[in-house]
Amino acid sequence: MSTTPSDPVLRLIVNGPLVGQARIPLSELAELAEGVQQAVRQIGLVIQTGSSRVAGKLSASVEAATRLELVGLTEGSASLAVDFPIEVPRPFAGLDLGALAVDSLVTGIKSLGSGGPSPDDWDDGVYRAISKVNRALDRGGVSSVALSTRSKRTGSYTKAVGERVKRRLERDQPMEFVDIVGRLMMVDFHADKRRCRIEPLRGRPVECTYPLDLRNDLRDLAQMYVRADGYAEMRPDGGIQRLSILRLSPVSTPAGVAAESAPRAIDTLVEEQEPSRFKTAREFVDPRLWSGEEEVDAFLAWVDDARNQATL
Repeated sequence: MSTTPSDPVLRLIVNGPLVGQARIPLSELAELAEGVQQAVRQIGLVIQTGSSRVAGKLSASVEAATRLELVGLTEGSASLAVDFPIEVPRPFAGLDLGALAVDSLVTGIKSLGSGGPSPDDWDDGVYRAISKVNRALDRGGVSSVALSTRSKRTGSYTKAVGERVKRRLERDQPMEFVDIVGRLMMVDFHADKRRCRIEPLRGRPVECTYPLDLRNDLRDLAQMYVRADGYAEMRPDGGIQRLSILRLSPVSTPAGVAAESAPRAIDTLVEEQEPSRFKTAREFVDPRLWSGEEEVDAFLAWVDDARNQATL
């Protein structure tokens, strides 16, 4: 492969003393590729289900959506272009699980390298997968790997990032499975973020992340009282730092909550407020949420195509 595609989903530039001599041990390259591929797959599972521990048919579908291939290698340097198999149809960019996972991988590596917080879509399974890159760095031939995505995200996996990954895996306090009851607030439906907040009757509000599988449930239960369970990062004082929601269900409004402050379902609010109906899909699109008219047009074209296929 002497040519490199101009716009791969992921580009890796390997740096190190042997790379400068136009050589790199094949074993180190294999460990690097395995770590990246497994991490992208594990992140895909977290995005879709809330946990990388999922197995079975769903795991197989995520594996198909996140499978990567080497599609280009630049001569004279260790610059590798990586993309999805051409035989696998890709959905609209904002709904492409594979692309979301790749973006999360590079965003997470950048956060770890700058001393930032643990990435939202990274659980222990992701850390174990990406730790395989450390093996390549530990042998001396590779000192760092620069990553960039099609969506212009960048990050660099250095020995400092590798140390943060090791510390995470060696920490004394693992994630705990917990359940909480509170009011569901501040839901962010953006596919890249998927955050919300649950406010218990007592104690601090709990920052949460949720999988794509629960997006409709969160829309229906927004501002309602819910029971949420999943894996939580714990604070030293025993409180919850952040909860990765796996399951969500409605509960009755707790006793003692004033009737006027009790949440009401979205259907009830619609009946009371009688909002006007949208006549076209374009009216539904808020231009402030898009980078430009071209992105809006691409999305609407995708919607029309999906509707046409559904009616065939």
